[in-house]
Amino acid sequence: MSEEENAVRIKQEVQYLSGISLSIEKYPESSQYYPAFWTQVKIINCLFKELKPISYKDRQLLWNEFSSLCDEIKKIQQTLYRNNASRLENEISSLSSIRDAIRNTTLERYRNYSQFWENVPRLSDLFKRLKPLSPQDREILWKKFSELCEDVKNEQISYRKNFERSSQERYNTIMDLLRYSVPHSSNVDELKDHGRYLKQSRELLSEYKNDMTFTHKKKCFEEIQEVQRQMDAWWETVKSDRQKRHADFQASVRANLEKNIERHRKATNSLEYLREKVDELQSKIDSAWNDDWASKASGWMSEFEDKIRDTEDYIRKIEGWIEEDEQKLR
Repeated sequence: MSEEENAVRIKQEVQYLSGISLSIEKYPESSQYYPAFWTQVKIINCLFKELKPISYKDRQLLWNEFSSLCDEIKKIQQTLYRNNASRLENEISSLSSIRDAIRNTTLERYRNYSQFWENVPRLSDLFKRLKPLSPQDREILWKKFSELCEDVKNEQISYRKNFERSSQERYNTIMDLLRYSVPHSSNVDELKDHGRYLKQSRELLSEYKNDMTFTHKKKCFEEIQEVQRQMDAWWETVKSDRQKRHADFQASVRANLEKNIERHRKATNSLEYLREKVDELQSKIDSAWNDDWASKASGWMSEFEDKIRDTEDYIRKIEGWIEEDEQKLR
């Protein structure tokens, strides 16, 4: 082929390359044009080496145009490399910030890694989709991303072990209290002591609930409910015993009240009889014609009056007993 034909051939290939370049400039973030561009570059490079003869002037003009296209696309590509690498760097930094916020939570019991792991698939997918990206940047950034995930994974495992160990200690403390809480009799003082231990265990569960695993909390809660059930049953026994004793006491008081009322009736009748006797005797003394008998009757009168006073004292005592019994029944 002649110099002119060879120059035309290379010029056509460079023009084709220029067309691809225009597509890249129009859609720089689209990855579909770059492979075709650099494949065409290899073809043109081979033509510059293989097509001879060609005039120096034509070669130089074509080479300058070719080189200019390559430099321009390299600049675009390098800019995209930097932008994409920067975007990935920012995403990794953002993910790292989420990790730091979780790790630096003031109250460790609120440490929750779900937000971190929710963002990991999105960033992993971004590594697949984001092009172009230099192999060096990809390797460095992927390593950084992978190490961050591995660190969080190990940190989470360590945190979980510490949390479970702490939860076990709190679980043991509560269960020990509950062992002292189990009632064995209806002795009121003992039930009150058991109740204090049960109250302490319930208060500790409320205090520790955010520092314990679901399983430990569930077991403690169920045991507290069971002990409370037993406690309620014993208190029902106490209540039943008290009600029976109270009923027995009231029955005893009523029986005693009835006896005292009967005593009061008999004593009142006796007092009435004695007073009648005194009145009768006084009437006889007043009409007596025998002084010796009147003297003896006065002695009898004195004895009756003593009996009346004793009976009156007895009646007052019975009335006091009756009042006490009535007070007990109110």
